[in-house]
Amino acid sequence: MKVIYTYLLIIVLIVLITMKFLPENDTIEHSFLEVENNSIITMDLSNIKTDEIFLLDKTSEGKYNLSLIYIVLFDEASKSLVYDFTDYFEERLQLFDKFMKEESQQKISSESKLEFVNVEEFGLSKLLYGKSIFDWIKELYTFPQTQEHNIVVFVPIYEMDWCSDGLSQGFNYEGKIFFCMEEFFNPKNSIENQGAVGLMVHKFLHGLGFNHQNQLFKQYQFLDWNIGLPETNMFLHGNFRDFEHSFFNEYFMKDLDLIEREKFEDECLDTDSLICNSQNMFFCKDSWGSFCQDIDQDKIVDNKDNYVFSSPVLGEDNDDDGIIDDLDLCNWNNIGVSGDGILMNPLKIKSSLNQADLTFSENQVHISHISLVPFEMQGGFIKFNDEKIVSNKGNKITVNGFESPLWRIQVFYEYQGEEFFRPFYIYFRGFNADFFYEKEWYYFNRFGCDVPISVDFGDIDTYDKNIDGLPDKWVGIFVNYDWDSDGFNDAEDTLPTVKGFCSNEFVKGVKDSDKDGFCDPGRFDFASRGGIEEFEIAMIPAYNEFSDLCPYIYGKNRGCPE
Repeated sequence: MKVIYTYLLIIVLIVLITMKFLPENDTIEHSFLEVENNSIITMDLSNIKTDEIFLLDKTSEGKYNLSLIYIVLFDEASKSLVYDFTDYFEERLQLFDKFMKEESQQKISSESKLEFVNVEEFGLSKLLYGKSIFDWIKELYTFPQTQEHNIVVFVPIYEMDWCSDGLSQGFNYEGKIFFCMEEFFNPKNSIENQGAVGLMVHKFLHGLGFNHQNQLFKQYQFLDWNIGLPETNMFLHGNFRDFEHSFFNEYFMKDLDLIEREKFEDECLDTDSLICNSQNMFFCKDSWGSFCQDIDQDKIVDNKDNYVFSSPVLGEDNDDDGIIDDLDLCNWNNIGVSGDGILMNPLKIKSSLNQADLTFSENQVHISHISLVPFEMQGGFIKFNDEKIVSNKGNKITVNGFESPLWRIQVFYEYQGEEFFRPFYIYFRGFNADFFYEKEWYYFNRFGCDVPISVDFGDIDTYDKNIDGLPDKWVGIFVNYDWDSDGFNDAEDTLPTVKGFCSNEFVKGVKDSDKDGFCDPGRFDFASRGGIEEFEIAMIPAYNEFSDLCPYIYGKNRGCPE
């Protein structure tokens, strides 16, 4: 019997030793990784624990050294293209090095090297993607040619299906930044070479933790033009095909000490060095996000702000809809929400329990029914499928957090013979975002009003016939209405929810972030366009001949340094 116990003890010790010393990070934690068709869709990296810190190479003079190797893969059938493409790929890398140096105002030096590699060296008989992004990264990490470099890029020599499982993410593996280029840019086309540089810089920022915020916090774009531009969905803003309009993200500029920080940002942005906080093998913790911004400029950090999407104008709010009485066009629609374990603001309900029994109060209105629909993550963005909608008569409804961590609620009611609905979004523990249907908020909720049943956001004639971004219901009011308190009334303000004091003959009421006299680009597009949902509003750069081409760097040459 003692022998048996001895063997059992030895087995237990072996298991414990194995658990302690074998790597824990061979897989990506699915608690923060959303996958669709084996492709990475989105990651919530704001709350992960970190146990490794990687620093970008820095000199004693405080400059960062980038050493990029650009690997172009080919096979025997495409070997003849190597000679034809060499000079053009070299031009691409020269553009990248020049951009990094100039945009960082000499705080980053970049030396890139071009390398053509036959796929036979990776065990492939012909050129094809053929592996997962993670397998490619692991192999490239040990590849002899990459040892002296801190950034590794790998692309095929001609256009093909490439890196579909990597999406637009840049990866950080053992302190080295990796990315593959899922979009092929013809190296012989100078415009496409410039576009390739835009994508490279975007992925480089990912490799330092500047991850997509606009997937779960996309609506912040209403309060600051540079959040979530739909043409790129990236931190390097501007069109791929228009290189002169590319520039670094504002928060990256603050990390380089090129822009003055707010006091609270010293506690959440990288200090002294560009850092990748990493728990697993491939991703950096978010370098910034709602925990490190005050998008509505109310001196409250956004993740602690009860209601981010309020006007900067202060005053009484007697119906508790988030809009002060002086700006409230519907001051009669007070609808309260009660239930155990909930916190709420005018749009967002947070439940600390796994089931929420909600009661909506009827003060001046009569609630007829409530509808409920769970969210779906599609392509990295929050969607709601109306085919899954359920309704309940009266003013009470039960929401199950086990079935979905986020639900859209519509409270239907009648007031003075007209029918309306109020949207709410309920979040359960472990899921955080700031989401709403954009046109509902922009055309109605931001004025303290609810959506009339007669409005069909798929038919612009039902709410904005002249496509000016103002609801037809209150024609004439907005010449004396200034939602963002920037001195430009909503009827003339190019960005009426962005507090900005800059104007020229093309724009009014927009920001001048670097205060050089050149207005930041950007405007809303209210027309229906392909590629956006019927409830979305597009925010586009909208450059003109006076736009600031370097909106975060002071300069007098179209807003850029001489």
